[in-house]
Amino acid sequence: MSKSAMIPMPLSIASNFHRDPQKEISNWRKLTFGVPSGDKPTLIGNQIKRMLKELDELKAASQDLLLADTEYLRNCVKKEMCDVLVTMFSVADEMEFVLLLEVLYVHWTNMNREWKSHGDGTGQHVKKAPWELER
Repeated sequence: MSKSAMIPMPLSIASNFHRDPQKEISNWRKLTFGVPSGDKPTLIGNQIKRMLKELDELKAASQDLLLADTEYLRNCVKKEMCDVLVTMFSVADEMEFVLLLEVLYVHWTNMNREWKSHGDGTGQHVKKAPWELER
């Protein structure tokens, strides 16, 4: 869809998304593309393949941004990040877990870990020996 043909998001859609964006996105996907017959692992696998394609598009957009930091390229990266998240919501819904709750749990876990900074705005958690792990 071209920029000029974009339709503004109705307030009713935006107000529903704060309640359960994962369910809203997953329901839209099912209404738009249908629910294929087959077993659940195959459906989940198809969703993961789609997510990996979106990740490839994010990687390509990010590489472009590294070459020239422009507002247009930042918007491309933002759009691709959103596409990845949309597909992640669909996978999570098919796997029957709430992605944002799991993200909060992982964040809480990370806050309680020891970290080593790489000095570039990233880092890695310090892996503990098996005997140091809490049981």
